[in-house]
Amino acid sequence: MSPLWVPSMIPALLWLVNIQTGTSLKANGPNVCSYWESYTTAVKESYAHPYSQSAPDTCDSTWNYFKTCTPPKIMYRTAYRHGVKIDYRKRHRCCQGYYESNNECVRKLSFMPKNIHNL
Repeated sequence: MSPLWVPSMIPALLWLVNIQTGTSLKANGPNVCSYWESYTTAVKESYAHPYSQSAPDTCDSTWNYFKTCTPPKIMYRTAYRHGVKIDYRKRHRCCQGYYESNNECVRKLSFMPKNIHNL
């Protein structure tokens, strides 16, 4: 049996989940503007890493004067490195002069009294 306070916590938990998931504006809603946002992602990329492979008959000694020597070969093997990739995503927000309320863009009310001294 659960404690009595558990059912009363459900609306608060749902509200918290709603904040965490970040409900969004409708892209085609009135007064909704879009913009591009950049973000980074860690990636593992492969590349060709060069190394030299010596032949079994190297020409290191002076006795190999009349011997034809094979120079070392440059070989390549696949290696991996960590990198950062920049991607872009389209985001939505309320256009200038509007604010978000219940997933809609509502006009900001800004007014100044004509004569501030008559208030």
